[in-house]
Amino acid sequence: MNRKLKKIIAFIFILSLIIFICVIIFNLLDNSEIKYDIAINKMLESEEKIKSDLSTGTTYYISSDGTSTDGTDINNPMSLTQAKTKTYGNDDRILFKRGDTFYGTISLTLNNTDGFVYIGAYGEGERPIISGANILIDPEAWIKENNIYKIDLSNSENFVGIGQLNWEPYNIAFIEDENGNIYGDRKRYLNDLTENFDFYCENQFLYMKLDENPSELLGRLKFVQRCDLVKISSNMIIEDLNIQNCGAHAISKKNETIENVYIKNCIIQNIGGSLQVPESFTRYGNGIEFWNQAKNTLVENCILRNIFDTGYTLQGDSNLDGFENNIFRNNILINCSYDTEIFSYDKNNPGKQSKIERYIYENNISINQGRGWGYEHRNDTRVASVLVFWANDTLPDKADITMRDNIYFNFRNLYYTYNVYNNPVSNEKYKSVLKSENNKLYMAEDSTILCGEGNYANTAVLEKIRSREEF
Repeated sequence: MNRKLKKIIAFIFILSLIIFICVIIFNLLDNSEIKYDIAINKMLESEEKIKSDLSTGTTYYISSDGTSTDGTDINNPMSLTQAKTKTYGNDDRILFKRGDTFYGTISLTLNNTDGFVYIGAYGEGERPIISGANILIDPEAWIKENNIYKIDLSNSENFVGIGQLNWEPYNIAFIEDENGNIYGDRKRYLNDLTENFDFYCENQFLYMKLDENPSELLGRLKFVQRCDLVKISSNMIIEDLNIQNCGAHAISKKNETIENVYIKNCIIQNIGGSLQVPESFTRYGNGIEFWNQAKNTLVENCILRNIFDTGYTLQGDSNLDGFENNIFRNNILINCSYDTEIFSYDKNNPGKQSKIERYIYENNISINQGRGWGYEHRNDTRVASVLVFWANDTLPDKADITMRDNIYFNFRNLYYTYNVYNNPVSNEKYKSVLKSENNKLYMAEDSTILCGEGNYANTAVLEKIRSREEF
């Protein structure tokens, strides 16, 4: 064997050995960060490719007055109703016209296992609005009975907007006036209507306590019913939407499992408040909810405001894989009852926990946590914090949660733990699963650090934090 061939063989052997060692190291170490960075780069590269390379995939245009059945001509767009009849594939772009308002839900059929689908905006102007509201156009539709006004929500001639969805159209979360004020004091019984603007729902009727016609006093009214507005699937990018006015969740997943989701530059506002469990009069509704399983997700540069429950949540109660590589960064949260909520467990297999691996919550700004309309009208005002944990059993022992470089203004509570099954999250559990780094707190006089079945704030700690304005 000649010397040149020996060198080639030796080089190939050494190179193979190096690759083999790298693979071993990659698999032995905790490589979730490496894998997540790869997934993030794939999403960012796919977004750039989809937006710049129009030779792949198909671009669809949607406007509020679109009539096309095809939707591929920017000058002849289709409607949202028509868009929901199609199936979208790899690198397809579904674009909503800026400045338009779309009354309806987004729940699309996808066939994109080898690539991403992009949902965004086209044209000039403000972000397109995706709304779940019905707007009353006939002020005379109100019927006065003593000092109570009632209205028949089933009479579609009196409204324009999303219409009567199959999912509890008369389960009203709140009413919004023409100036954007929210009236969310829904009562359990008709006899509970004692204060102006209290309202009650029964069958298709809504009753409001007021001395004069609500429309004449408040102007053009929006009625917001129970629905999820945007359903997401794997390999999806959502950008530049204004998602508003729904009684359940603004964004939630469509499929059992989900991975590779990128949500950016969206406004999510006026969300939640409808009844989830009528028997117990439980009200709910989140900004972005990943339920039971989510892998490789990124939410950034969004504004989430006026959320009844939480702005962003990872939660589940099944034996699915749980949560891996979920990042929430560079967002602004305003007037949410709580900013983020976390729990993951298998309710059918006591002692078995799903995973929460590499959840990072960073560089966000929180303003007036626990001071919005949702907090004011919820049954249990104790559940109001920047971070909500539930019971020990619902939080994996090896959860990996990092909250860093966030700024909190005027928050009501910092941490909350709920006493489920007489097993609240312990101090030891907090220390083992939560890393808190370089978060700045600008507190009000009534701000507390930890609450739950009682107020566990330590006065000395509070004073120390107030003096340093840092935690």
